[in-house]
Amino acid sequence: MTSARSILSVPGSSQRFLDKAANSAADVVMVDWEDGVAHGDKAAARGLTNGFLQTSARRVWVRVNASLTEQFAHDAAAANQWTERSVPLVLPMSTLASAALAARSIAGAPLIAMIETPEGVEQAADIARLPRVVGLMFGEYDFLATMAGTGASRMTHTGWAKSRIINAAAATGKWAIAGPNADFSDPESLRQQAAQEAGLGFAGKLCIHPSQIDTVNEAFGPAPEYVSWARDLLEEITERNHDGAFRFRGQMIDAPVIERARTAVRLAGAVR
Repeated sequence: MTSARSILSVPGSSQRFLDKAANSAADVVMVDWEDGVAHGDKAAARGLTNGFLQTSARRVWVRVNASLTEQFAHDAAAANQWTERSVPLVLPMSTLASAALAARSIAGAPLIAMIETPEGVEQAADIARLPRVVGLMFGEYDFLATMAGTGASRMTHTGWAKSRIINAAAATGKWAIAGPNADFSDPESLRQQAAQEAGLGFAGKLCIHPSQIDTVNEAFGPAPEYVSWARDLLEEITERNHDGAFRFRGQMIDAPVIERARTAVRLAGAVR
Protein backbone atom coordinates (compact mmCIF):
# COMPACT_ATOMS: atom_id res chain seq x y z
CA MET A 1 0.00 0.00 0.00
CA THR A 2 1.33 3.43 -0.95
CA SER A 3 2.02 6.09 1.62
CA ALA A 4 0.52 9.59 1.78
CA ARG A 5 1.87 13.10 2.31
CA SER A 6 -1.05 14.45 4.34
CA ILE A 7 -3.43 12.50 6.56
CA LEU A 8 -6.33 14.57 7.93
CA SER A 9 -7.70 13.22 11.22
CA VAL A 10 -11.41 13.79 11.85
CA PRO A 11 -13.66 12.42 14.61
CA GLY A 12 -15.88 9.67 13.30
CA SER A 13 -18.74 10.89 15.49
CA SER A 14 -19.20 14.15 13.54
CA GLN A 15 -21.01 14.03 10.21
CA ARG A 16 -20.15 17.70 9.68
CA PHE A 17 -16.41 17.06 9.99
CA LEU A 18 -16.65 13.99 7.78
CA ASP A 19 -18.39 16.02 5.08
CA LYS A 20 -15.72 18.75 5.27
CA ALA A 21 -12.92 16.20 5.13
CA ALA A 22 -14.39 14.65 1.99
CA ASN A 23 -13.75 17.92 0.16
CA SER A 24 -10.28 18.59 1.59
CA ALA A 25 -6.95 18.47 -0.22
CA ALA A 26 -5.59 15.75 2.08
CA ASP A 27 -4.20 12.61 0.48
CA VAL A 28 -5.99 10.51 3.11
CA VAL A 29 -8.85 11.06 5.56
CA MET A 30 -8.22 9.27 8.85
CA VAL A 31 -11.53 8.70 10.62
CA ASP A 32 -10.83 8.59 14.34
CA TRP A 33 -12.65 6.25 16.72
CA GLU A 34 -10.12 6.71 19.52
CA ASP A 35 -9.14 9.92 21.34
CA GLY A 36 -11.27 12.19 19.17
CA VAL A 37 -14.53 10.44 20.14
CA ALA A 38 -16.22 10.52 23.55
CA HIS A 39 -16.90 7.15 25.18
CA GLY A 40 -20.64 7.47 24.68
CA ASP A 41 -20.26 8.31 20.98
CA LYS A 42 -18.15 5.32 19.92
CA ALA A 43 -21.06 3.32 18.49
CA ALA A 44 -22.33 6.34 16.58
CA ALA A 45 -18.87 6.87 15.12
CA ARG A 46 -18.80 3.33 13.76
CA GLY A 47 -22.18 3.82 12.11
CA LEU A 48 -21.28 7.19 10.55
CA THR A 49 -17.99 5.77 9.30
CA ASN A 50 -19.77 2.92 7.57
CA GLY A 51 -21.95 5.43 5.73
CA PHE A 52 -18.91 7.57 4.86
CA LEU A 53 -17.10 4.58 3.36
CA GLN A 54 -20.10 3.77 1.20
CA THR A 55 -20.56 7.29 -0.17
CA SER A 56 -17.06 8.79 -0.32
CA ALA A 57 -14.49 8.22 -3.04
CA ARG A 58 -11.67 9.38 -0.76
CA ARG A 59 -8.78 7.24 0.50
CA VAL A 60 -9.79 6.47 4.08
CA TRP A 61 -7.94 5.06 7.05
CA VAL A 62 -9.72 4.32 10.33
CA ARG A 63 -8.01 4.73 13.69
CA VAL A 64 -9.53 2.12 15.97
CA ASN A 65 -9.19 1.97 19.74
CA ALA A 66 -6.11 0.26 21.15
CA SER A 67 -6.38 -3.51 20.90
CA LEU A 68 -6.02 -4.02 24.66
CA THR A 69 -9.07 -1.82 25.46
CA GLU A 70 -12.67 -2.86 25.89
CA GLN A 71 -13.77 -0.89 22.84
CA PHE A 72 -11.51 -2.80 20.48
CA ALA A 73 -13.75 -5.86 20.23
CA HIS A 74 -16.57 -3.65 18.96
CA ASP A 75 -14.18 -1.92 16.54
CA ALA A 76 -12.95 -5.27 15.22
CA ALA A 77 -16.51 -6.49 14.66
CA ALA A 78 -17.30 -3.34 12.67
CA ALA A 79 -14.07 -3.49 10.65
CA ASN A 80 -14.61 -7.15 9.78
CA GLN A 81 -17.71 -6.09 7.84
CA TRP A 82 -15.43 -4.20 5.38
CA THR A 83 -13.06 -7.07 4.60
CA GLU A 84 -13.58 -6.77 0.85
CA ARG A 85 -12.75 -3.04 0.95
CA SER A 86 -9.34 -3.49 2.64
CA VAL A 87 -9.74 -0.28 4.65
CA PRO A 88 -6.40 0.37 6.41
CA LEU A 89 -6.66 0.47 10.19
CA VAL A 90 -4.44 2.63 12.40
CA LEU A 91 -3.53 0.91 15.69
CA PRO A 92 -2.88 3.23 18.67
CA MET A 93 -0.37 2.39 21.40
CA SER A 94 1.15 -0.37 19.31
CA THR A 95 3.49 -2.91 20.79
CA LEU A 96 4.47 -6.19 19.20
CA ALA A 97 1.85 -8.01 21.29
CA SER A 98 -0.99 -5.56 20.66
CA ALA A 99 -0.32 -5.31 16.91
CA ALA A 100 -0.24 -9.11 16.63
CA LEU A 101 -3.54 -9.29 18.53
CA ALA A 102 -5.12 -6.80 16.14
CA ALA A 103 -3.91 -8.82 13.15
CA ARG A 104 -5.54 -11.94 14.61
CA SER A 105 -8.80 -10.13 15.39
CA ILE A 106 -9.35 -8.29 12.11
CA ALA A 107 -9.35 -10.19 8.82
CA GLY A 108 -7.37 -8.90 5.89
CA ALA A 109 -7.12 -5.18 6.59
CA PRO A 110 -3.75 -3.44 6.15
CA LEU A 111 -2.46 -2.17 9.51
CA ILE A 112 -0.62 1.04 10.38
CA ALA A 113 1.02 0.81 13.80
CA MET A 114 1.16 3.96 15.91
CA ILE A 115 4.33 4.03 17.98
CA GLU A 116 3.48 6.01 21.11
CA THR A 117 5.39 4.45 24.01
CA PRO A 118 9.02 3.63 24.88
CA GLU A 119 8.14 -0.05 24.51
CA GLY A 120 6.79 0.62 21.05
CA VAL A 121 9.96 2.46 20.04
CA GLU A 122 12.10 -0.45 21.25
CA GLN A 123 9.93 -2.93 19.33
CA ALA A 124 9.38 -0.80 16.21
CA ALA A 125 11.48 -3.01 13.93
CA ASP A 126 9.68 -6.18 15.03
CA ILE A 127 6.30 -4.48 14.65
CA ALA A 128 7.21 -3.33 11.14
CA ARG A 129 8.11 -6.92 10.21
CA LEU A 130 4.57 -8.17 10.89
CA PRO A 131 3.17 -9.17 7.47
CA ARG A 132 -0.02 -7.10 7.72
CA VAL A 133 1.70 -3.93 8.92
CA VAL A 134 2.20 -1.58 5.95
CA GLY A 135 3.60 1.43 7.80
CA LEU A 136 4.39 3.08 11.13
CA MET A 137 3.13 6.35 12.60
CA PHE A 138 4.74 8.30 15.45
CA GLY A 139 2.35 9.40 18.21
CA GLU A 140 4.62 12.09 19.61
CA TYR A 141 2.28 13.61 22.18
CA ASP A 142 1.44 10.28 23.80
CA PHE A 143 5.11 9.38 23.74
CA LEU A 144 6.04 12.59 25.56
CA ALA A 145 3.26 12.01 28.11
CA THR A 146 4.58 8.52 28.81
CA MET A 147 8.13 9.80 29.15
CA ALA A 148 6.97 12.51 31.56
CA GLY A 149 5.64 9.77 33.78
CA THR A 150 9.16 8.36 34.05
CA GLY A 151 10.54 11.69 35.22
CA ALA A 152 11.38 13.19 31.81
CA SER A 153 8.92 16.03 32.33
CA ARG A 154 11.04 18.55 30.40
CA MET A 155 11.73 16.32 27.43
CA THR A 156 11.33 18.10 24.09
CA HIS A 157 13.86 16.40 21.77
CA THR A 158 12.37 13.36 20.06
CA GLY A 159 14.55 13.26 16.96
CA TRP A 160 16.30 10.09 18.09
CA ALA A 161 12.95 8.28 18.50
CA LYS A 162 11.74 9.53 15.13
CA SER A 163 14.92 8.27 13.46
CA ARG A 164 14.54 4.82 15.00
CA ILE A 165 10.96 4.58 13.80
CA ILE A 166 11.85 5.75 10.28
CA ASN A 167 14.71 3.27 10.03
CA ALA A 168 12.62 0.41 11.45
CA ALA A 169 10.03 0.99 8.74
CA ALA A 170 12.58 1.42 5.95
CA ALA A 171 14.45 -1.74 6.95
CA THR A 172 11.35 -3.74 6.04
CA GLY A 173 10.50 -1.76 2.91
CA LYS A 174 7.73 0.20 4.61
CA TRP A 175 7.10 3.88 5.34
CA ALA A 176 6.66 6.07 8.42
CA ILE A 177 4.29 8.96 9.10
CA ALA A 178 5.06 11.86 11.47
CA GLY A 179 2.65 12.92 14.19
CA PRO A 180 0.67 16.18 14.12
CA ASN A 181 1.46 19.71 15.19
CA ALA A 182 -1.31 20.61 17.64
CA ASP A 183 -0.93 24.39 17.23
CA PHE A 184 -2.78 25.01 13.98
CA SER A 185 -2.65 28.77 14.64
CA ASP A 186 1.12 28.85 13.93
CA PRO A 187 1.73 27.99 10.26
CA GLU A 188 5.43 28.89 10.41
CA SER A 189 6.03 26.40 13.22
CA LEU A 190 4.27 23.74 11.16
CA ARG A 191 6.32 24.59 8.07
CA GLN A 192 9.59 24.27 9.97
CA GLN A 193 8.56 21.06 11.72
CA ALA A 194 7.29 19.42 8.53
CA ALA A 195 10.46 20.35 6.63
CA GLN A 196 12.60 18.85 9.41
CA GLU A 197 10.55 15.64 9.52
CA ALA A 198 10.64 15.27 5.74
CA GLY A 199 14.41 15.73 5.95
CA LEU A 200 14.63 12.96 8.53
CA GLY A 201 12.83 10.55 6.22
CA PHE A 202 9.15 10.57 7.16
CA ALA A 203 6.91 10.02 4.13
CA GLY A 204 4.04 12.19 5.38
CA LYS A 205 2.43 13.84 8.38
CA LEU A 206 -0.79 13.68 10.34
CA CYS A 207 -2.90 16.86 10.22
CA ILE A 208 -5.53 17.87 12.75
CA HIS A 209 -6.95 20.85 10.83
CA PRO A 210 -7.59 21.45 7.12
CA SER A 211 -5.49 24.63 7.25
CA GLN A 212 -2.39 22.46 7.74
CA ILE A 213 -2.82 20.36 4.61
CA ASP A 214 -1.25 22.60 1.95
CA THR A 215 1.86 23.19 4.07
CA VAL A 216 2.26 19.48 4.73
CA ASN A 217 1.68 18.52 1.09
CA GLU A 218 4.36 20.97 0.00
CA ALA A 219 6.85 19.77 2.62
CA PHE A 220 6.51 16.07 1.84
CA GLY A 221 6.08 16.21 -1.91
CA PRO A 222 9.18 16.09 -4.13
CA ALA A 223 10.78 19.54 -4.45
CA PRO A 224 9.76 21.02 -7.85
CA GLU A 225 13.32 22.07 -8.71
CA TYR A 226 14.61 18.56 -7.97
CA VAL A 227 11.84 16.94 -10.01
CA SER A 228 12.74 19.18 -12.96
CA TRP A 229 16.41 18.21 -12.62
CA ALA A 230 15.48 14.52 -12.30
CA ARG A 231 13.36 14.61 -15.45
CA ASP A 232 16.23 16.19 -17.37
CA LEU A 233 18.59 13.53 -16.03
CA LEU A 234 16.31 10.68 -17.09
CA GLU A 235 15.90 12.24 -20.52
CA GLU A 236 19.69 12.49 -20.80
CA ILE A 237 20.01 8.79 -19.94
CA THR A 238 17.41 7.84 -22.53
CA GLU A 239 18.99 9.92 -25.29
CA ARG A 240 22.63 9.01 -24.70
CA ASN A 241 22.26 5.48 -23.32
CA HIS A 242 24.76 6.06 -20.50
CA ASP A 243 26.30 2.96 -18.93
CA GLY A 244 28.08 3.21 -15.58
CA ALA A 245 28.94 6.46 -13.82
CA PHE A 246 28.94 9.73 -15.78
CA ARG A 247 28.91 13.49 -15.22
CA PHE A 248 25.71 15.52 -15.49
CA ARG A 249 25.60 19.26 -14.79
CA GLY A 250 28.63 19.12 -12.56
CA GLN A 251 27.47 16.10 -10.54
CA MET A 252 28.72 12.52 -10.72
CA ILE A 253 25.80 10.23 -11.55
CA ASP A 254 25.61 6.54 -10.69
CA ALA A 255 22.89 3.95 -10.09
CA PRO A 256 21.63 5.16 -6.66
CA VAL A 257 21.32 8.75 -7.93
CA ILE A 258 19.36 7.54 -10.96
CA GLU A 259 17.03 5.42 -8.83
CA ARG A 260 16.30 8.36 -6.52
CA ALA A 261 15.55 10.53 -9.55
CA ARG A 262 13.13 7.93 -10.94
CA THR A 263 11.36 7.75 -7.58
CA ALA A 264 10.97 11.54 -7.40
CA VAL A 265 9.51 11.73 -10.90
CA ARG A 266 7.13 8.86 -10.14
CA LEU A 267 5.96 10.49 -6.90
CA ALA A 268 5.54 13.86 -8.58
CA GLY A 269 3.28 12.26 -11.15
CA ALA A 270 1.24 10.53 -8.46
CA VAL A 271 0.50 13.72 -6.47
CA ARG A 272 -0.42 16.14 -9.27
